[in-house]
Amino acid sequence: IVKTYQHRYYFGQRESCFGSIFYSRSMYPQVLSIPYGFDLIDGKLKENLHEQRIIANMQLWRSQGESYDSISDKLNLLNIPTKRDKIWWGAMVNKILKRKGENNYDKK
Repeated sequence: IVKTYQHRYYFGQRESCFGSIFYSRSMYPQVLSIPYGFDLIDGKLKENLHEQRIIANMQLWRSQGESYDSISDKLNLLNIPTKRDKIWWGAMVNKILKRKGENNYDKK
């Protein structure tokens, strides 16, 4: 079995194919999704301070021993929207806290 590891490029930066931001393979790349905690402004990723505070809360709850599912339940009870206004799932919280290329929020 051969595993391949692909990378995609955006604005001169690289992220693995498992990351949150992808571009089409055309000559003029287009954003398919933007990572939670960031907004795309003038073609560049800029931190969204409101979402960054939510990530900090996720980090705090995780450091207190909360599971990813219990964190997602809290976010849903607090009516905190996801990037696409959907409900939170434990896997989403896990992905955000373990996002490659950023701080490793999950210190466990």
